[in-house]
Amino acid sequence: METASEVPGGTSAAALGAPTIQSRIIRLIAILIVPLLLVFGWMASQFAEAQRRIIELERLGVASTLTHLLDRRLTGIEGILTGLGNSEALRMGDVEHFRRHAEAIARLPNFNTIELWTTTGDIATSTREGSARLMPAAERAEIAAFVAQGKNFVSELHLGETGQAPTFTMAVPVEKEGKTTYVLAAHLVPAWMNPLFTAAGNREDWIAAIVDRHGRFLGRSLNGDAMVGHQSTQAVTKVAGDSKRSGEFENVTLEGVSVHNHFEKSSLADWTAVVAVPKDVINAPFRRAMLLVATGATLLTILSLTLASLMASRISIPVRNLRDTAAAMIEGWSITEAPLEIAELNEVRSALKTAISKSGHLAAIVASSGDAIMSVGLDGRVRSWNQGAEKLFGFTAEEMIGEFKNKVVPDDRVGELQKHLNIILAGESSRIDTVRRDRNGRMIDVSLDMAPIRDADGQIVAMSSIIHDITDRKSTEKHQRFLMRELTHRSKNLLAIVQSMARQTARSAASLKDFETEYMQRLQGLAASHDLLVNQNWAGAPLNELIRRQVESFVEANRANLAISGPDLMISAKAAQAIGLALHELATNSMKYGALSTSKGKVSIDWEFHQTGDEPQRIRLKWEEHDGPPVKPPTRKGFGHFVIDRMATQSLNAKVDIDFRPEGLIWILDAPASTMQIEPEFDAGDDDV
Repeated sequence: METASEVPGGTSAAALGAPTIQSRIIRLIAILIVPLLLVFGWMASQFAEAQRRIIELERLGVASTLTHLLDRRLTGIEGILTGLGNSEALRMGDVEHFRRHAEAIARLPNFNTIELWTTTGDIATSTREGSARLMPAAERAEIAAFVAQGKNFVSELHLGETGQAPTFTMAVPVEKEGKTTYVLAAHLVPAWMNPLFTAAGNREDWIAAIVDRHGRFLGRSLNGDAMVGHQSTQAVTKVAGDSKRSGEFENVTLEGVSVHNHFEKSSLADWTAVVAVPKDVINAPFRRAMLLVATGATLLTILSLTLASLMASRISIPVRNLRDTAAAMIEGWSITEAPLEIAELNEVRSALKTAISKSGHLAAIVASSGDAIMSVGLDGRVRSWNQGAEKLFGFTAEEMIGEFKNKVVPDDRVGELQKHLNIILAGESSRIDTVRRDRNGRMIDVSLDMAPIRDADGQIVAMSSIIHDITDRKSTEKHQRFLMRELTHRSKNLLAIVQSMARQTARSAASLKDFETEYMQRLQGLAASHDLLVNQNWAGAPLNELIRRQVESFVEANRANLAISGPDLMISAKAAQAIGLALHELATNSMKYGALSTSKGKVSIDWEFHQTGDEPQRIRLKWEEHDGPPVKPPTRKGFGHFVIDRMATQSLNAKVDIDFRPEGLIWILDAPASTMQIEPEFDAGDDDV
């Protein structure tokens, strides 16, 4: 023990009544112990409240996920039925062939029966004999009337006859030419719903269930198979029949457990997902916190008084010096290098100096980095979040620290975190390209660098992640791949056309010179169409401009003998090539033998939309010659006739009429508007001739 310090005259400070460090610490502990314990109690209660809120948020998340999984499974069944309803056999009226196809689907897990109803509810065919007993005729008629309006339907649970498994019904419309002709219904067993609770993240000590509007169980996490079809409690039945989409309520389960519930309604079926957490589970964090406070307060008091009594007099001056040194390091002041009286404190001062220097350097790098930098604990929760991460994802550090990293991970990539943690726990670093999600749900292509974080003992305690936005790079790569596919496609298509022109011209040419002349003219016509399409980025071409490019070169000396009329119309690249070649052949033929071969001859080209009844809209394009020399039908059909007749017919699914009347040739192309007009989105694969 140190001796009491001396004052002038040889009198000790203790003799003068000056309090020692020991007495000061003991009195300070006595003064602060009660408020300190109150603060500890308050902090513990806040921690317990935070834990309770986490449980509530997790319960809400399980309910939302469960509803999402339920809707996704219902959407899959709906897709199967819709695909079956669009089968070729049903469109052709071959009900027997359709039934065999339906029987194959009905053998899938959880399918009971598939039926085809008329719009009045009568059963046209079924995959199981006697299936009419599954649902009363009046109910079928009511459902069929609803579905006949073009809507899908999901029923409540049918308990069925004794010995039969409960089922529910999904019905979709079968349409033909915009009208509902049949109703396709499937009776399904809800056994597939029980695994959804585990997939949604429901804990073992929680109880989750899916009920229909009448409160009957479709699935349940506890005794699921036995509870299907049973009536739920009164409180659950009430929220199931209510119009409220989500909310909370208290309840006592069928097993007598007092629980707090959250419910969510399905967007596809009039069903409700309920997740119940026992109140004992919710209150457990508070009980644990209070126990920890009581135990910790007792130990803290005993330990503080003991240490104060033993060490106060030995550490007072070195502690003050160390305090001053630490303060100077933090503020950047000059540091007194005089040795402290306790060797360990000298080591602490040295370590503080080194740590503060490194920490400041690293903190500056992380804070100023343009990349997103975070650290993630082995439990998947975010520990740190720099400004680059805030800028990239839109979440502040306060919003993310303590939250699971999956908050910025797309749903289809939630399994990545465990894979990454396995790599980190093996002591390895890794770099991958992946996708992350920002605050607004936007998907971001990123490059992810991961490395382990170790504590002072060398144990891996967390994972560092440096995330770089590579959206521009991915977009550039995607665009380059598209351009290469587009170039390959265009080249193949053009070569096919040129080869076909060469073969057909060679067959009809009387001599090599004739072949050269006709072939070059046709190439020029094709080039004119392609020039126009290139100017439009291959998205299509204005019909009036296409006609002028192909025809005006033949009437340049006297444009009065050409009349063009029709509404503004953008046609597809496919239509532009076919029509351009046809117009070129018509103009060439007219220049040689028809109206354009004389100064008085005239050509009129017009087009219009027309429609008959409920049939799809069509476009009629007409070429008419008059005031030229008398026309005679050709004695043979060469490549020109192939272009204006068969090529247009095959390429555009059109009807072509050619009238070699004496007064002048008439050529009429009548095609569906859908094959001629430009599509809403350009597809590089839709322009083959």
